[in-house]
Amino acid sequence: MTIKLVAVDIDGTLLDSHGRLPDDNARAVRECVQRGIKIILVTGRRWGMAKRVADWLGLTLPIIVHNGALIKSPLSSERMASQFITPEAAVEILLKTEEFWGFTVLHRDTLDGQTVIHSSCEQNPMMMSYLGQLPQSVLKVDSLVKGVNSDLIQVMFGGPLPAMLAIEDLLIGYGAAGEIRLT
Repeated sequence: MTIKLVAVDIDGTLLDSHGRLPDDNARAVRECVQRGIKIILVTGRRWGMAKRVADWLGLTLPIIVHNGALIKSPLSSERMASQFITPEAAVEILLKTEEFWGFTVLHRDTLDGQTVIHSSCEQNPMMMSYLGQLPQSVLKVDSLVKGVNSDLIQVMFGGPLPAMLAIEDLLIGYGAAGEIRLT
């Protein structure tokens, strides 16, 4: 059987636990491409990070990011497919979780991808480390509701376990569990 296409995850597959691309992995991908095997990145990562990996490897096929919510071309950044959260659902979630905006990031699809935060997020070391990976994509707003638009990929929460459990309880408590995916 001839292998024609390989879909590969980034974290823990291509990249090591420190976020580095081991030489052996890069070599294996490049050998596949030279043999005519198509390589597609499929990841939960955001666009900017996945594009960086595609660029390192010289990959040109579409990249599937945000757990399948967005597919883009690494050459033109053209959106090929998307499954966005509705502005109405996002606003409802944000209003229900306003006390936790310091743990909240909105991911929007712009040319290079954009993360929108509330200023209180700067007090969250875990989130600041995450945002530091692509600092040029961060937009700070005084109200996350103002950061909602029709290109909203995801409302993401990150922080210590007690805060995440409290957010989960809030979302389940108001009945959002059937409308959104909690992971």
